[in-house]
Amino acid sequence: MPNPVVIHQYATSTAVVEQLAAWIVEQANQAIAQRGYFRWALSGGSTPQQLYSLMSSDSWQRKLPWNRTALFFGDERDVPPTHLQSNYRMVNYALLSSLRMPLWVVGRWRTEASPEESLALMENQLQQYLPRTPGQAPEFDVVLLGLGTEGHTASLFPQSAVLASERWVEHVFVPSQAMWRYTITLNTINQARHCAFLVTGPSKAEIVRDIIDRQAPNLPASLVEPRDGQVHWFLDDASATHLNVREAGS
Repeated sequence: MPNPVVIHQYATSTAVVEQLAAWIVEQANQAIAQRGYFRWALSGGSTPQQLYSLMSSDSWQRKLPWNRTALFFGDERDVPPTHLQSNYRMVNYALLSSLRMPLWVVGRWRTEASPEESLALMENQLQQYLPRTPGQAPEFDVVLLGLGTEGHTASLFPQSAVLASERWVEHVFVPSQAMWRYTITLNTINQARHCAFLVTGPSKAEIVRDIIDRQAPNLPASLVEPRDGQVHWFLDDASATHLNVREAGS
């Protein structure tokens, strides 16, 4: 039976970003109160960049205990960390370089190393800083995800062999973009306590409907089923146009 979803729908993308920031702070404080630290896997993209920029502002920085926070990159293009297409470069510009309190951990993909070395280094960091039940993948508190118009999330694309991978991380070639990428796997994503999709804009309305209404059950985004039984969707009105439900009070 498919896992239920929680829809957080707001009028504008700005409101979505603000509400998601508040939700992340709530999850962080709960995690730190219960387990001592907050482990968060980041997403790339222009809308997440707005989130990171907001959270780097003075008022928002004070709301999250960064020295007890581990930030990992859910996926990354196989480019140098200074490259214009690098997720690390974007997050460093939007958030990391502005933080006044040092982070506990920044787990980035070491794209300057070979793929084998980079995967091993990321696996070592996950094992060192994330809790893990023997025989299972490490456990993030929150995995933030985007959504492509063809149903991809992180760097997990339709019909990719790595969708069935039992590894924690993979190096994958994306033919549609003629590019190699690094990504955490569905095995790792689905071990998270919470998964949150951040999706805005009318171009995503049809795929949002298809994923949430289970009209495309085999697409990567449809296979996200975190262990707590819920997937959170943070949507603006434009991306939720084809949905029949709206969160009460949103």
